[in-house]
Amino acid sequence: MILETDMFLAEHRASGRYLKSDFHARPRDGMAYEPYYWLVSNPFAADVLYSRRGWEMTFASEKNGWNLVADHFDIVPRPGCKCCGSTNIMLHIDMEKDFRDHPSIRCYKHKDRNPCAIEGCQRTTALKGSVRTTDAWLCSEHWKRFCPPRSARRRAYRSFFNKAKKLGLTSKDRWPADLEDGYWRFWELLIRNARARHAATGALDPSEINRLFGWTE
Repeated sequence: MILETDMFLAEHRASGRYLKSDFHARPRDGMAYEPYYWLVSNPFAADVLYSRRGWEMTFASEKNGWNLVADHFDIVPRPGCKCCGSTNIMLHIDMEKDFRDHPSIRCYKHKDRNPCAIEGCQRTTALKGSVRTTDAWLCSEHWKRFCPPRSARRRAYRSFFNKAKKLGLTSKDRWPADLEDGYWRFWELLIRNARARHAATGALDPSEINRLFGWTE
């Protein structure tokens, strides 16, 4: 799952909207154009810079009083594809919802994919049904790491399927409400725990570094 991109926006703290600019023509004053600014709710329509430093320099400037409103804005990453971080044209965006961490944002390449739930991982799986989410799947590497074979977590996970099997059901069948609710409570806890442990130990392990650089052990 990719949270950050290489594009940055200025987000207004009070409203959660984003800074946008354009220009008025003023030829009579001897000035070709005059900038004007407003706030928009759609981050894909807002002004974008390719570094945080660019925005920091803007808000440090005394020109036009930017330094006076610096504490009204946060510099945030522009939303991107949750699978790869691409900020090209996105699909399946609900313009009425909050974009800041919208799980359904996908690029064209990944429009039918869901990402691994662990931040920074670019492995994906085929979309099952129509639900685009960022917390319903762990890739094989992170599954083994955070729910290892013969562990208590793996036994707890398998227990739901064993109970369903005793009822003559499979994972594709509709489970009783109490069994299904219990499974999803367990899954949400597993994902929260995996993300917390991953954040505490760092984004990349040695095998991931080797894979990225094409090294072999």
